[in-house]
Amino acid sequence: MFEEAANLPRGEVKAYRAFAFPDALALPDHDPFFSLENAPSWITSQSLQLYLLHDDSVIPDSPWTVDNTSATQLKAYRGHILSDQYLGHPYFSLESPEMWINSQPFEAYMSDTYGSFEDYRVRRQESTPFSSRAPSRVASSVAGSRSSSRVSFIPSSRASSPTSFISDAMSRPPSVMSDQDFMDTAQSDHDSEFPDPDTLLASSVAPEKLAPPPIPTD
Repeated sequence: MFEEAANLPRGEVKAYRAFAFPDALALPDHDPFFSLENAPSWITSQSLQLYLLHDDSVIPDSPWTVDNTSATQLKAYRGHILSDQYLGHPYFSLESPEMWINSQPFEAYMSDTYGSFEDYRVRRQESTPFSSRAPSRVASSVAGSRSSSRVSFIPSSRASSPTSFISDAMSRPPSVMSDQDFMDTAQSDHDSEFPDPDTLLASSVAPEKLAPPPIPTD
C-alpha cells in the first residue's frame, strides 16, 4: 500500500485516476471502484511517477498496443500500475486488457521500458531467429514427391484418365465393320486378355517335359 498517496491533493488523485485507468473505475457501482477515499490502496509509487513524467507531455503516436504486446509485458505493466490488493481481481484479466488499459500511460510505459516498438521488434528478431524464418516447404515437397511416385506406378499402356481415353477413341478415324467382324474382334480381344487355362498351362511347361520318354532298345 502506497501510504503517501493519502497526502496527494484530491484533484491530483482524480487526474491520475483519469490518466491511468478507464472512466469505469471512477463509478461507485463498478467492481472494482477506485475511490478517492482509499487512494493508497490502488495507487502505486511507480505508476504515479509515470504520470508525473508524462501527464503534461505529448506522447508521439506509438504502435505499442495490447495486441502486439506479450503476456509477460502485460503482466509487468499490470504490476506497475496496480497494487497487490487488485492484482488478482478478475477485471484486470489478460483476457480483455483493453478494458482496463489506457493507451497514453501504456504507451509511455512501454516506450520507457522497451524503447520504440520498431527498435524492439528488430532486437526481438535478432535474438530469436526462428521468428523471422520463412514458412517451411517440407510438407508441400513431400506431397509433391508422393503424387509423382503415384503417377510412376500407372502402367504406360493404361489410359491416364477417362477423359484421355475418350479423346483417343474420338480421334481415331471411323471404320466400317460388319457384325461378324465385330464379334470376331471381340472374341480375339477376349482370348488375348483371358487365355484358356489349358493353353496357359501347356505354354508354361518345358518342351522336354511334354515329349514322351524314349523307348529302350535291346
